[in-house]
Amino acid sequence: MASPPHPFVHTSLLVVRPEAVEPFRARMAQHAINSRTEPGCLVFESHQDNARPTDFMQYEVYTNEDAFEAHQQTPHFKSFRADVDGWVTSRTWWFWDRFTSN
Repeated sequence: MASPPHPFVHTSLLVVRPEAVEPFRARMAQHAINSRTEPGCLVFESHQDNARPTDFMQYEVYTNEDAFEAHQQTPHFKSFRADVDGWVTSRTWWFWDRFTSN
């Protein structure tokens, strides 16, 4: 019997302008709440760096890549991107393959 496919894991680092830290935190918190309601979203967490408060890491887990792609097409994702566009100075994305099992 074939093992089920592994979830799709995505992380990102968003760096924001210093004057935008607080509004970005608030907007990201709302985006996380909205994202967690999606049927294919298993985990959506946002973290702020202790030493560099302008750096935010997102950890997202979806049932599969299709669910991640669907996330990017939601109205709340598009609204989030538009709302924070002027605050974010850089974005780095990573996609992860699990190579160990539980």
